[in-house]
Amino acid sequence: MLSAFIPLLEVLPGYQHRGVGSELVRRVLDQLDGFYMIDLCCDAGLEPFYAALGFRALERGMGIRRYQNV
Repeated sequence: MLSAFIPLLEVLPGYQHRGVGSELVRRVLDQLDGFYMIDLCCDAGLEPFYAALGFRALERGMGIRRYQNV
């Protein structure tokens, strides 16, 4: 396969900082082993979390966020 996009990963506040998110990402990455590219979008504050799991910042990206629809 060529590419995958991880659209959303959220951990309830009461379970954060317990390794739950890291384990979920590792499991997804295991399922996507062999893919050329795996992309996701995240807020700037989460970049260190994903960097620790092997992701790196991409040079460009665009998106629309309609926060009123959440």
